[in-house]
Parts: sequence; structure tokens; C-alpha cells
Amino acid sequence: AWILDGAGRRREAIEVMTAVLADYPDYLWGAGCLTEWTAEHGSVAEAEAAASAWVRIAPDDAAAWTARGAARQRAGDVEGSLSDLRTALAIDPALR
Repeated sequence: AWILDGAGRRREAIEVMTAVLADYPDYLWGAGCLTEWTAEHGSVAEAEAAASAWVRIAPDDAAAWTARGAARQRAGDVEGSLSDLRTALAIDPALR
């Protein structure tokens, strides 16, 4: 998937990484990549699902919460977005 993304084939990379994560749902690096890729080129639902998986795998990672907050904001879920961003700041008060 990473090679496909590097070759500019982001949609294919998303499809491949989604399949990888279906088989290996705790693959942290894969969840982070998928979150980034879907935020840039996926649907709102894909972005939120990817970020939620990252939060599930790494609940102490402020970046995961920030990504899900951004996905929720994009989906129109203002309260969910604010909640996630508050959680990110609680984990890492220096978050920028």
C-alpha cells in the first residue's frame, strides 16, 4: 500500500491498506497511514472510520485523537470533534 501511495496511486493504496487492516486490525502504522490517506483522498466516512481505528489501537496517542477530531469536524459532528480535540489536549497539552 505504501508503495502504491508513493507512486501516486492513493485510491489503490487506500483499498489495499483497508484490506490489510481487515486482516490485521491492530496494525498501528497501517492505521495511521490509512487515516492520513483517507483524510486527503477518501470519503468522510472512510476518514472517520480510519481515525476511529487508530484511536482504538492507540488511545494514548494525541495525534490519533486529533485526526479523528478533524474527521468528525469534516462530517459535521461538532460536539464529537470538540470532544476528541479536548482528549488530544489532555494527552499532550503542548499539542500544536
